[in-house]
Amino acid sequence: MARDNNEGMFKGFLIGFLAGAALGAILAMLFTPKTGREMRTLIKEKATKAKEKADEYLGEAKMKAEEIVEKAKEEAEKIKKEVDEIISSAKQKVDTIKEAVKSGVETYKEETRKKS
Repeated sequence: MARDNNEGMFKGFLIGFLAGAALGAILAMLFTPKTGREMRTLIKEKATKAKEKADEYLGEAKMKAEEIVEKAKEEAEKIKKEVDEIISSAKQKVDTIKEAVKSGVETYKEETRKKS
């Protein structure tokens, strides 16, 4: 659930960032007096820079996602070990209680036989 929310927030941020950058670049180009050739060159440069930035953000996002997944795996393993220890401890306690009850029943039977 939280992961979906984080992904949605990141996608929204990335889309907003790219749209804002594109809009800003377009407005800057439209209000700057340039020849057609200069404008096309400028548009091409801006598009290339925008793609590079997007690739950079995507790479960072992938790295962060991998870090989060790794941390989640580590935490899951830690919790699994703790649960295994609790189960093992509980089994030992149950075995001890079984032995105590068995011993008590045998003692009771012996005492009952002695009284008869």
